[in-house]
Amino acid sequence: MSAISAARLQALFSSAIDLPEGERETFLLEACSGDEAALFELRSLLAMDQTMVDRTIRPIAPELARMLVAAAPAESLVGMRVGAFELGEELGHGGMGSVYRAERVDGSVAQHVAIKFVRRELLDANTLRRFQLERQTLASLDHPNIARLIDAAELADGTPYFVMEYVAGEAITEHCNNARLDVRQRVALFRIVCAAVMHAHRNLVVHRDLKPGNILVSAAGVPKLLDFGIAKLLATGIDPIAAEHTGTAHRYFSPMYSAPEQLLGGPIGVGCDVYALGLLLYELLAGSRPFDFTGLSAGQIERLVTTVPPVAPSAAAQRIGAPEPLQRQLRGDLDGIVLRCLRKSPGERYASVEQLDADLDNFLAGLPVQARGGHGWYRAQKFVLRNTVAVTASVLVATALLMGLVAFAWQARIARQRAAQLEQVVKFQVEMLAQVNPNLAGQLLSKDVNALWNKALAQSGTVDSERLALTSAFSSAWRRINATDAARNLIDSTMLKPAVAAIDKQFADQPLVDAALRQTIADLYQQLGLLDAALPLQQRALRIRRQMLAASDPELLRSVYGMGMLLHLRSDLVGAETHLREALAGRRVSLGEDAPDTLQSIYELGILLVTQGRQEEAEPYYREALTRRRRLLGPEHADTLQSMSSLGRLYSDLGRLSDAEPYIYEVFETARRTLPENDLQRIVSINNMGLLLRTRGKLLEAEPYAREAVNLRRSTLGQDHPETLVSVSLLSVVLQEQEKLAEAEPYTLEVLESRHRMLGKDHIYTLIATLNMGSLLRRQDKLSQAEPFFREAFAR
Repeated sequence: MSAISAARLQALFSSAIDLPEGERETFLLEACSGDEAALFELRSLLAMDQTMVDRTIRPIAPELARMLVAAAPAESLVGMRVGAFELGEELGHGGMGSVYRAERVDGSVAQHVAIKFVRRELLDANTLRRFQLERQTLASLDHPNIARLIDAAELADGTPYFVMEYVAGEAITEHCNNARLDVRQRVALFRIVCAAVMHAHRNLVVHRDLKPGNILVSAAGVPKLLDFGIAKLLATGIDPIAAEHTGTAHRYFSPMYSAPEQLLGGPIGVGCDVYALGLLLYELLAGSRPFDFTGLSAGQIERLVTTVPPVAPSAAAQRIGAPEPLQRQLRGDLDGIVLRCLRKSPGERYASVEQLDADLDNFLAGLPVQARGGHGWYRAQKFVLRNTVAVTASVLVATALLMGLVAFAWQARIARQRAAQLEQVVKFQVEMLAQVNPNLAGQLLSKDVNALWNKALAQSGTVDSERLALTSAFSSAWRRINATDAARNLIDSTMLKPAVAAIDKQFADQPLVDAALRQTIADLYQQLGLLDAALPLQQRALRIRRQMLAASDPELLRSVYGMGMLLHLRSDLVGAETHLREALAGRRVSLGEDAPDTLQSIYELGILLVTQGRQEEAEPYYREALTRRRRLLGPEHADTLQSMSSLGRLYSDLGRLSDAEPYIYEVFETARRTLPENDLQRIVSINNMGLLLRTRGKLLEAEPYAREAVNLRRSTLGQDHPETLVSVSLLSVVLQEQEKLAEAEPYTLEVLESRHRMLGKDHIYTLIATLNMGSLLRRQDKLSQAEPFFREAFAR
């Protein structure tokens, strides 16, 4: 039989074998119409295959054949003509195939390429799928540091091959040693590799086999990433080849560079490549691998990789006698970065290669790295090391300023005025606290808050330092109030309304004190969700401060910001944007880019843009706030988690789930590990997990997260709080999408009634809730009940 008919026979057999038995004969008759010989051969092959069903030899034979073929020398293809190319020497081979250098010989252009073939003896259905997946993966990647695909075809006997860019270079470890690169140069070169891996991940491809031999560096110092032969698609639904190729039944990896989850047959994600990059960086920096497998059995290797923590690179360098300066360079930041990559659990590593690259960038810039945490002494050290000259100069300048303090005596007068205002504010707060009935308050406040409240009352009228402590205690107690509806009413009637009346009487001739107190009470009303009560107080405070303070004064900017936040809550989005942009511009100039109030303004402007549906415009604000907070406050600070959570939610809303998942999962894991159960940021992370899973279509997994968020927000914030209603809405949607319509109905009604009560019938959120209620009833065929909701929404 000719080679051409053999290839056709194999293709027809592969198609027929996957069909149900009842459909095979029809397929054979149509495919072999007029070719009796091919029909006879196919029937014979299918009959032989049937005799092998349920035989022990069926699963063993392919593996035994693969071992024998891999051990046997492959036939040399040197000198063969393949299309426009002639094969030269073999560049490498493995269990599946071989790679040859080839030269274009058709006279059109001079070109050197690499051609990869599957070994003909191993060309079964699974190997063919793997080869096709590698070919398709390379075709989808377009990056200067990834070897590109040039062409793909088959030989006359059906053996597939593909032509790719030829990289004349050496393994990255050999290049670094031969070029005598220092630590910083090695890190910079490694970051280029990270960029190539990031590109693959953005295209939903996990390499799974990152090792020095697959990263070649040219003579010009340009690294190229090769060999996607065991790559895995993160979203297998995109490619029908991937679904079978990446199943858990096949565990492909290079043992020396495998992650624990690869050895254990666990789920493979980006964490696998993060681990492999950590192994590579370890070897580049320390000159050795973290584990020595010499003389170990497969079981011993598995236990070592999956259970034993590696020693730090600096310790490994010391062990092999590396110079002390190199050990010092590795100790600290680089040790922390590498060891975070090599944590056993994927969830404890960097959530993405982008995070790893950002930490390496911080290391090169002398900034704090995420892997080391964010404690103050460490951050101060990094600042001084980055700014030695500036810090020294600042100390000298500060000394000169202190010596000339008398020349600035006029500032002391201003300070005394501010202190007098503060004293009056503190005294007023003491008097307001004294008006609250402690017994009634104790019914609504937790025991520890009530104790703090009573302690604050006992300190009324004491010296200035204790009054300042009282102000702090007052703020702390306020933040921890369990804001149920009853607590709101109590606080409003017994404290805030009397306070507003007292301000008019006591501070009519002191407008700045008047403004400070009104701003404080307006902020408290906002926290309680009593927006109508907050508005006149906020307007008065802003008006007074505009008349009496400079445009750059922080207190004026606080009132501008407060007005923007209040207008946002009241759904005046245009007015809110005007005030929030004014506050941000002023704070950047007067407080600096890294001031906490500036960062909060950046973050809140992003939230407003999202509310307006301008997600693309919001992204740079979210990213700026996150970058600065992570650098200044550390990765586990509540504000950092807040920014990370919002950015993940933004990407989820945009449908960029691969970008959203690392942020949402990192916030969830960090919050669960570091924050108490009723912490608001932890509750947000639970809600976002439910939202992400719902967006992914994993409704059964999303439901318990949505229920937990509802229960926690009800008990912490109260039934009518906007964030509580966000979680209730999510639970309603999750239930509806599971067709649990009757169960979803009370949650949908709860959102509608609360919106009516808190925002009024004409608010945009109320109208959305009205439409949602009508839609749910319509889906239940309760058309007469649904109609009034649609009519009301349309009319309004």
